[in-house]
Amino acid sequence: QTTDQRTHDFKYYTKKDQEHSKEIEIKIRKIERLQASLHHWRTKLTQNMKECASRNQLLFEEKNKIQGHFQHLKARMNRFRHAQGRRLTDLTQHAHACKSKLTGRIDLAERILVLAELARKLETEQEKVIPFHLDNLASSQQQGGDA
Repeated sequence: QTTDQRTHDFKYYTKKDQEHSKEIEIKIRKIERLQASLHHWRTKLTQNMKECASRNQLLFEEKNKIQGHFQHLKARMNRFRHAQGRRLTDLTQHAHACKSKLTGRIDLAERILVLAELARKLETEQEKVIPFHLDNLASSQQQGGDA
């Protein structure tokens, strides 16, 4: 009976060994596929990192160029704004000076008109007619000189 038992155990263990061998082969193939997949993803990760690093570098350089251009435009705009502010100040000062001059001239003109009215009231009848008489003489002399 021990031989039968041993034979039976041998067959059982042989069968188990074959099953375990198949499982090991399946698991080894699975490990190999996983290692290949891991290698593939690591390669892809490395490639993506390189691409991203170069893209980041290009974006950084572009950002710096745009920032420099922005600073240049901002400085130019500030200079323009400052110049326009000066021009506006000058214009305001000149306008105020012109307004003062014109106000002075209006006052002078009003004073002249008032004095002319006062002088007109004090003129005699003959003095009131003389300017017209002198204008007629001057125009007739011109016509006589032209002919």
